[in-house]
Amino acid sequence: MAVANHLSGPHAFMLCSALYVDGTHGDNGRDVNDGFGPGAGALYAAIIGGQPLEIIAKIVDKGGYIGLRTLHAAMREGRADVLELLLNHRRIGRDVKVEEVVKDAEESADKEIITIVQTWADRKRKLDEKAKRSAGKRRWWKLLF
Repeated sequence: MAVANHLSGPHAFMLCSALYVDGTHGDNGRDVNDGFGPGAGALYAAIIGGQPLEIIAKIVDKGGYIGLRTLHAAMREGRADVLELLLNHRRIGRDVKVEEVVKDAEESADKEIITIVQTWADRKRKLDEKAKRSAGKRRWWKLLF
């Protein structure tokens, strides 16, 4: 908690919320998505607060919302490690559009971030295309019975 004592205002509150998820403080049953507006919970606070990857991973595992706001924060802070963790997680929010994430990565001009996002985008597009093809097949199969 010593880190939060040096901050004031809303960022101190959000950072305190992020620190409570750390194993040394326990999660105390707190909602990791509670914060100042959509996507501004403990995960966002931990990213902009420069918390270690281990704490961010714990927040994600506790249900921290992975949306555009958190992805943008990771890019803005130059946190390629965090961005990779978030993009490879199974619970990415519905508001995350591949084209928008790719555009933001390119605007960052960070080669490592661009590579991570391009790899994710290629994989996501392939999975989406495969899902569309298999969904069409399932519909025809259901008609037979």
